[in-house]
Amino acid sequence: MSHRPSALHGCAPIGFCTQVALSSIGPLVASMVGAARAVVRSMAKTKKLSVSIAVEEVKWVRARAKRARVSVSSVMTVALRKLRQQEARQAFLDKLAADERATARDVEEIRREWRRV
Repeated sequence: MSHRPSALHGCAPIGFCTQVALSSIGPLVASMVGAARAVVRSMAKTKKLSVSIAVEEVKWVRARAKRARVSVSSVMTVALRKLRQQEARQAFLDKLAADERATARDVEEIRREWRRV
C-alpha cells in the first residue's frame, strides 16, 4: 500500500480502495459515545476499503477512535451505519401520505410526553 499524499486536494489517505466523500458524516457520529466498541464485537465479515477523506475529518476520526479506544474502522463503520439508518428512516417517511405524517403540533405533543418519561 502506498502512503503518498492523495491526488484529491486537502485529503489524506487513512488506509481503507474506493474514494468516498465522507466529510458530511462527522456530525452524525459526534453524538456516539461507546457504540464503536459494540461494532468491533459484531463485525463478522469485513472488506478492506481505501478512502480519501479531508484532512480535518481524518484528524477527527482518529481522535474519536482514540477517545473510544477502538479502531478507525470501527468509528467509520458506526458512522456509515448511522447514515444508512437515517436514509432508511427518510425513505420510510417519503412513502407516507401527507395525512399519515405527524403535524408540527403532533410532534410537539410527542416531545412533551417523552420529556415526562
